Amino acid sequence: HYYSFDPSFSIRLILGTTMTCMIFNAVSSSFYYKKANLINIEYVKKNVWIIILSTCIGVFLTQFFSSSVMKMVFAAFCCYSGFNMVLRKKQQSLLKPNKMIVSLFGALCGFIGVGGASLFVSYFNNAEKMEFRESIGTSAAFQVPIAIVRSLSYLVLGLTTQTQQIDNVIGYIYVPAFLIISITAAIFVKIGVIISTKIPSAQLKKSLIFLPY
Repeated sequence: HYYSFDPSFSIRLILGTTMTCMIFNAVSSSFYYKKANLINIEYVKKNVWIIILSTCIGVFLTQFFSSSVMKMVFAAFCCYSGFNMVLRKKQQSLLKPNKMIVSLFGALCGFIGVGGASLFVSYFNNAEKMEFRESIGTSAAFQVPIAIVRSLSYLVLGLTTQTQQIDNVIGYIYVPAFLIISITAAIFVKIGVIISTKIPSAQLKKSLIFLPY
């Protein structure tokens, strides 16, 4: 509330801005992961339509819930993601390839406005048996359609409210934050990809415990 935004739509403004920033980050990281041959292209081609459709459903559902509910779901997601990484070894035998799981992840990402990297990485690594770095790269590729669908949805939904009357706000996107974060991401995303391809997989897994988004 530092910028005195109306609490009734502040959470959507935050999530809309975050997802718009994610477009550039996801596209950039996907480009570098593709160059490193760390994206399962065939899997992405077969399942991208599921991600797009389920994300749209998640976005649609946000209209029927208050910002307080969305905050609680978001907090629960962060907690679950952290535990999911910690308990991954115990879950391996329970995870099986299932398009329904991918759909649920997409809908959740659409609902609370996150990329869901920790969910997808864990699922790809354990259920789809992808190598851990390939799981990260494939997850980055999935975040591109998630971010695009989510951003366009927040732009359109926001333009039907009073947010367009606030300075520096378009739809549910706060332009100054979008510019600053996107420029910073464009500068550092290549460094992040390089680091992820160099450090041991075990350390990468531990790092995702503290980076649940």
